[in-house]
Amino acid sequence: MNVILTSLSALAHDPLAEDKKKSSRGTVAENDYLYPLGLSYIQSFLESKNHDVKYLDLLLVRFDKSKEILTNQINSFHPDVIGFSMLTDNHVTTYKMIEYIHETYPEIKIVVGGIHATIMYEQLIKKYPYIIVVIGDGEITFGEILEDRPLNSIKGIVFYSDGKIIKTENRELCDLDNLPFPDHGNLERTRVNIITSRGCPFSCSFCVLNPNSRRIQRMRSVKNVVDEIEIVAKKYQNLKRIYFLDDAFLTNNNRAIEICNEIIKRGLNYIEFQCQARFKPFHKEIIPYLENANFIALFFGLETANENMLKACHKSFKKQDVIDTITLLKESKIKVTTFLIVGLPGETKETILETARFIKKLQKIKYIMYYDFNPAILMVFPGTEIYDTMKATGKITDDYWLTNNPSLLYTVEHPLEELIHFKKELTNRIAFMPPTLTKLYYQKSLLIPIFKYAIKYYYEQPLTLFKTIFR
Repeated sequence: MNVILTSLSALAHDPLAEDKKKSSRGTVAENDYLYPLGLSYIQSFLESKNHDVKYLDLLLVRFDKSKEILTNQINSFHPDVIGFSMLTDNHVTTYKMIEYIHETYPEIKIVVGGIHATIMYEQLIKKYPYIIVVIGDGEITFGEILEDRPLNSIKGIVFYSDGKIIKTENRELCDLDNLPFPDHGNLERTRVNIITSRGCPFSCSFCVLNPNSRRIQRMRSVKNVVDEIEIVAKKYQNLKRIYFLDDAFLTNNNRAIEICNEIIKRGLNYIEFQCQARFKPFHKEIIPYLENANFIALFFGLETANENMLKACHKSFKKQDVIDTITLLKESKIKVTTFLIVGLPGETKETILETARFIKKLQKIKYIMYYDFNPAILMVFPGTEIYDTMKATGKITDDYWLTNNPSLLYTVEHPLEELIHFKKELTNRIAFMPPTLTKLYYQKSLLIPIFKYAIKYYYEQPLTLFKTIFR
């Protein structure tokens, strides 16, 4: 069968999308940096089953242009099926495209997956009874849909039949080593994203992973991971960097050490590596392995420095764990970033100032660079504890997602204007770039650490430093 896969942009409808475009938890949407890895996996899997698949990268394309591109591809490629990846951010543009495809090309089967569809499948099927929704992992399920077998025999889908919504039995979580390596697309990429695991064993109150991953972290074997790195290194001649997109890459320090050793053994440590990390567990022994494998940056989720708020959102670490980890990394060449969230339950002007003081304490140990898009204001996604809290207060109902409403911010305790003020207060105290007189005032005691940071990370690339300062 002929299949088109795509994920649409939220830029046309989301007032916060420009901030997301700059940064998405360490994933910078510049150039070729942002692409939906889930669809890349599905593409490779379907191709292994002898289907013809086109992936359209429309993540940074406004809706009118996306519609034009997709129409041209439909008229030339004649797909039997179009698959959409629906996130909460892009649900509006996906709705519009579903309606357009069904009205203009009613013969094309529409399949929708992604985290938003996985959670809000019931209202999605009620709104569009002619689509099929894939729940959770999409590779095997999508492949079975293309086999034209009876829908009620396929695990992990939702569809409409005889006036009823039919949800089939949940599909077992798949063994990641059995999946073909994803197609990373554009051969000119300088950076490729890789996942070494899916899922996360933790349960942060604002995270949307649990409904799908069930707090289970499935890990690929070390050999499987480094085999993909080796193939990617040969295929992408301009490759400079690999970003491990795992939600929790360093939950198992010993496994991470094994991956580092295999990278070194195969001579792949000329590539720069980055990953998301946790403050606990983080052991001193892992640092030289990360350095020798050429890890250049670790991205930690700190969120806040208030102990009560950390406990309330289930972060599973304390402030002393943060200090200990940053101290361990003090002399390391590895750059550290900590992500912050403004507006978690319990946030006040005092907790904002508490976080600012704590960040300055960390910056004196090892300087951490912040920008205007980090901290972020707390966003609310269906399927999270935060969302349930917002529903319980009457601030929102599930019907919110049936309209053209943009992404949602947590406004149970503070109006949006106050949250924006909190964000500015915190940013002014901890950020240095882009420079302002206010930021310089609050960071004046840190000018020596800032100078050392610039020398350490940018002495060979002053132009990059200039661009970073005035980005």
